[in-house]
Amino acid sequence: MNISNLQKRIINETEKIIRKNYFFSHSLSYFPIFGNAPGTIFLKSKIESKYKFNHLIISVKFFLSIFFSRVKFKKYFEANHSFKNIYFSWGFHKNFDKNGNFKDRYTNKNVSKFKDTLIFLIYLDAQLPKKVKSNTVLVYKKHFYKNFNFLFFIKYIFKNLHSNFFKKMSSFSSLSDQILDFIKKNISIRNLKKVFIIYEGQPYQKNIILYLKKSLRSINVIGYDHSAPPALPLNLFYDGCSPDKLLITGKEQSQFYKRYLNWPKSKLKIIPSFRFKNEKKSFFQSRIFLPFELDDKITFLKNLEILVKLNMIRNIKDFEIKIHPLGLKLKEHIEFARNIRQMIKKNKISNNLKDKNNSIFIGQTTAIIVALESNFKCYHVCSNPIFDSYSPKLWTSLTVKKLSNNLFLYELKKKNSFIKKGYNNEKIF
Repeated sequence: MNISNLQKRIINETEKIIRKNYFFSHSLSYFPIFGNAPGTIFLKSKIESKYKFNHLIISVKFFLSIFFSRVKFKKYFEANHSFKNIYFSWGFHKNFDKNGNFKDRYTNKNVSKFKDTLIFLIYLDAQLPKKVKSNTVLVYKKHFYKNFNFLFFIKYIFKNLHSNFFKKMSSFSSLSDQILDFIKKNISIRNLKKVFIIYEGQPYQKNIILYLKKSLRSINVIGYDHSAPPALPLNLFYDGCSPDKLLITGKEQSQFYKRYLNWPKSKLKIIPSFRFKNEKKSFFQSRIFLPFELDDKITFLKNLEILVKLNMIRNIKDFEIKIHPLGLKLKEHIEFARNIRQMIKKNKISNNLKDKNNSIFIGQTTAIIVALESNFKCYHVCSNPIFDSYSPKLWTSLTVKKLSNNLFLYELKKKNSFIKKGYNNEKIF
């Protein structure tokens, strides 16, 4: 199995799908390789036939999720106020201080202080902040089950009875339509000059960009790629709904995005990371990181045992197992962590190895890149290496050693290849 060739084929298949739907953003044109979105499973089904049934199941799941997709909008600005800038991001309750200022975790900036700027947030907590500045919009949901709305579902179906009906039948498209409708009805864009988006290539982001570009020829849309890259960042493919400029944090992304994701050189700008500054090495030291999706526990455990028996890591029996934050109270995650401890305990391990800077990652994760930039060797256990593992032919700053079909060792050739650190004087507005 030549992983790099298969990954190039995946990239080509992605490009074909995007060309077919160049100016239509929907769930089948959104490929977050780190999640089970309809577009991701659709893409996987073109490479491996075993995913065809999965694609049907996921499509039905996302179709039914429209029942729960209605969002609410809380606007704190006066009607007809015309802003010069809009800042799009995600927010949690903890991101607001007692005075209602919002500090974005992705840029580490108090964006409430930007003058003449509307802050537009997808709000991800159940409890709204007690105080919010008067230049803010929060998009939020009720509790999942309380959010069920049959009438909303029926209206959405009838509204979209046209040629693109099946492409619009997901909660991604529902959210996108609701956000765009709110913007058209409530936000005056006549004086709008600049838009800044924490950019992930999500359907609602692309539809906003397309609407603004059609409405205002002079609009300047800046996207910020806030994350370290996954093995295949296909959600960031360049198309007719992409930002005018994408801020990235490393030469590796620049090379990859130009060569494989069709980004013109003039539309990419490398800057020191807003987000990653001085990560504590202790966070990665001697830890096994579990994913939220435990999709193949047998493969994970089998390859962890292979790694233990290779006897390459000092004191692996003392490694801390870090359960994913969303799985801390889930029985499946707790039990899997217990199984790993028992497996390690029953194997004989030497403690004579000198290298202490080791981390072990299981499943799809971008934290590997952050750890590599902190001078760690990273061991990666994959359930599906074609989609999850990093290839040195696509990411040239990596040294990759294959230890089994699902187990890899990564080392970074040169620091700051993926995450440029240092003083950042980039002006957002």
